[in-house]
Amino acid sequence: MSLKFNMYGLVDGLESFEYKFDKAMSMYCDTSCKKLEGYAKQHRPWTDRTAQARQRLKASYKKFDKIYRLQLAHGVEYGKYLEATNNPNWKNKNSPDGKNQLTGLQAEFAYERKFAIISPTIRKKSPEILKGLKSLFDRMWHNEYKNRRYF
Repeated sequence: MSLKFNMYGLVDGLESFEYKFDKAMSMYCDTSCKKLEGYAKQHRPWTDRTAQARQRLKASYKKFDKIYRLQLAHGVEYGKYLEATNNPNWKNKNSPDGKNQLTGLQAEFAYERKFAIISPTIRKKSPEILKGLKSLFDRMWHNEYKNRRYF
């Protein structure tokens, strides 16, 4: 019994798949960023005064080697206050000088967060984005390997 293995076909297929995968992921990340940004702008809990906070909400993605990272951020300096608290007179009891010093955990759980939009948007849209990503992977795998034979 003998086994014949087409190594050239495998290498060509893997290179082709990597290129297609990279293109598909870039397109999917771009589409997901538009969804995140659109949802955040549409569902912002604050009233626009100058429209700067809404207009400067931006979603983007970056690729680090083989890792894709989506991010949603405020473009205005006071965005951190919209996300953390709406009570400028609040005093941090745990701080030695009694000043309002925010930590991520405190901002997440200890404050009212009445005007927050970043975290709620990510919580709301991430299941949808991950479901779409799984669907993309399934389609790519099925289309790439359904008719290929390496053995």
